[in-house]
Parts: sequence; C-alpha cells; structure tokens
Amino acid sequence: MKKNERSEATFEEGSGNVFADLGLKDADELLARAKIGFHVFKLLEERGLPQREIAALLGIRQPEVSHLMNGHFNRFTTAKLLDFLKRLD
Repeated sequence: MKKNERSEATFEEGSGNVFADLGLKDADELLARAKIGFHVFKLLEERGLPQREIAALLGIRQPEVSHLMNGHFNRFTTAKLLDFLKRLD
C-alpha cells in the first residue's frame, strides 16, 4: 500500500456479549459477572473509602479489594459479587 492510500475498514456487529463474540466458554456467566462487578465498583467509587475500609465492609482482604477496584472481576464468583452488592445495600 502506498503512503497516501487508505484501506477500507471492515467491521462486524457484535452480539452484545463481547465474551461470546470472542468465543469464550461460559460467556453468559462472564458477562453477568462483569456487569455485577462494575456495579459494585461504581458503588464503592462513589463512597470514596480507603481500601482498608472497603475490605472490612465487604469481608475480604485488602489485596482482593485492589483486584476488585482494578476490574479483575473474574477473581470473584458471581455469588461473591452479589454478596458485595448486598453488603452495599
């Protein structure tokens, strides 16, 4: 391709579940976990608590709070994430 030539971009419309689009096993579970985890993250972010206090509130250790706040929701089961929501009212 020459310097000033442009190639036409191609795209494919997604299904609404990026995990399914990537062909991952248990895509529905992964999407649910991501949605719940993000909701937990937003609630915690709004409270502006230090990680030590979040750990006490959620009943987990501080390193797990770090994973949660960094979006590593796959480290938690769906049940655990739902428990976090319950603890946050």
